[in-house]
Amino acid sequence: MRLKKFFALIFGISLFLMSTCSASEIVATTATENDPWSLSIMKTDNNEYAFLILNFQTDQGAIIPYNRDYYDFYLRESPVIFVMAVKDSPKDVDKDFGEWRDDLHLLPVYALFNYSNDTVNLESYLSSGQGLQPSHYQGRIQSPYHLKLAQIFLTHMPALHKAVEADGITLP
Repeated sequence: MRLKKFFALIFGISLFLMSTCSASEIVATTATENDPWSLSIMKTDNNEYAFLILNFQTDQGAIIPYNRDYYDFYLRESPVIFVMAVKDSPKDVDKDFGEWRDDLHLLPVYALFNYSNDTVNLESYLSSGQGLQPSHYQGRIQSPYHLKLAQIFLTHMPALHKAVEADGITLP
């Protein structure tokens, strides 16, 4: 597990050092040797936390600022709304959603879900809108790149909770 945490840290730093934040520690991760995706909580150099989403198959990643509401989203009623920071996001079908800051795409995501038997199930397509706080989330996210990163965040959260609990970690 230490090797996977180290890899996640290095990959996270390489993705986001120049534009978003620099990671100093992976606090907890869902990464295993055989899993092509992971969701981690990292601690940044300025002692803030963020979620690090990694797709090892495609070397893609995203960061979502940590807050307790995001961490516990699946324990509450649907929907959940969050903003992913995606570096070097393709300017394709989702280019009009969210906001661009140079090569960093800040993509708001609206997700309907249900939770049962330790599994988060998406009830509908993921949607977004224009700007960081869209008045309506009526645009369907279509890029496989964005869809997979958002799905990893949503579906790996129960496993991340278990990793945090197993390691005796206390989060704000």
